[in-house]
Amino acid sequence: MKILGIDGSQGNGYTRKLLERALSAAKKKGAQTKIIHLPNKKAKRILSECDGVVMATPVHWFNPSATMKEFIDSLTLPLNSKQDFANAPFPLDGIVSAFIAVCEEDGAQQAINSMMSAMNH
Repeated sequence: MKILGIDGSQGNGYTRKLLERALSAAKKKGAQTKIIHLPNKKAKRILSECDGVVMATPVHWFNPSATMKEFIDSLTLPLNSKQDFANAPFPLDGIVSAFIAVCEEDGAQQAINSMMSAMNH
């Protein structure tokens, strides 16, 4: 099993540490893991090679980070610009998704809901 961690933070803070901890637990169960840090132009293509994805973001005003939001928005575009948008495959079809949102006060659940709703395309 291959699990990809997607880090939407900009540094070595709590978001990255929690993502590393989640993937460490998966690794102990036998999964192959990898973390990519956004922005990363290859992230969308790497998704097709994994069985699961953990998306981690700091919370900014009840929402995912701008880099995470931009990445999620890119998932709704076809992998190939010549594909018909209506018939283009969704990059996360069949991939199990998990979410981590880090904040000091309120807003984590709303940020997760924002990411989750995009994954329920």
